[in-house]
Amino acid sequence: MREERRREQAKRLNLLKGIEEENEEIDEKDEKEELEEKEEKKSHKFLIITILIILLLAAYSTYIEPKYLFKVNEYMVNTKKIDKNMHGLKIVVFSDIHYGITTGEKELKNYVEKINALKPDIIFFTGDLFDKNINVQENSINIIKEELKKLDASLYKYAIFGDQDYSNKEQYLDVLNASNFILIDNESKLLYNESNTPIVITGINKYDKKDNSFITNPIEEIDTSNYLRIILDHEPDNIDSYINTHPDLIFNAHSLGGLIKIPKIGGIINNKGSKKHNKTYEKINNTLVYNSSGLGTSNIRIRLNNPPSINLFRLYLDKK
Repeated sequence: MREERRREQAKRLNLLKGIEEENEEIDEKDEKEELEEKEEKKSHKFLIITILIILLLAAYSTYIEPKYLFKVNEYMVNTKKIDKNMHGLKIVVFSDIHYGITTGEKELKNYVEKINALKPDIIFFTGDLFDKNINVQENSINIIKEELKKLDASLYKYAIFGDQDYSNKEQYLDVLNASNFILIDNESKLLYNESNTPIVITGINKYDKKDNSFITNPIEEIDTSNYLRIILDHEPDNIDSYINTHPDLIFNAHSLGGLIKIPKIGGIINNKGSKKHNKTYEKINNTLVYNSSGLGTSNIRIRLNNPPSINLFRLYLDKK
């Protein structure tokens, strides 16, 4: 009898043990499934947040930054090559409008007002008023003429060809003439301001290429080697063809700032012609090179961390 009871108790204990082990397995399985479910929810949440961020950035870089933001990059240039009449001179450089892409009538009017608010003495336009992908109609041409004519410089307004302007050469020349811009086309001009010490302004047109001898040739039989020499050139990678002429300043454009700027890296979408020299500022030997990020966009119609901008330079006589 006792032996049978012991066997019966042993069976019950084994049964209970089996039930407990089974319950433990069920609990472990439930816990594992719960963890997997939580991880899956996290993944879905992360994916949704990532998609939302991408959509917001796309909307911002397409519709907000290129049209509603604006920046003035201000620089101070100290030089011994000017006299007191040039001291404090203000120069505004703007470029790459690409009219009809993200810059239309409203945006152009706004940019003109902002430039005039700076009260510049000299205005330089360093190319690409037009865009090869846009057929600008006569009505738009008249708007462009009217707005650019409003740009007010106490001395002069100068312009050079951009690659896309050269494709619309007759229209471009018509606009410049109507808006009182002086075209500098593979030549140099002397800019005076109530003194006998001029600034030498040279405009490069690589699309109608000549040799670069005109850069250093005397102007009106005047030796210009001791004057402040500024070169306007649309495509920055063209610099290497004339850097050995040792200009003091080079103002160029074309890169659009790389469209998308990443901190500590810079622009990441650079046009052909601005693959090498695309920094906002660089010094090559003793030449200061400034790249305009421009006002518009082109084939890729976005700007991110790179708002439309102009450059403002103040010239100061270095008396040291």
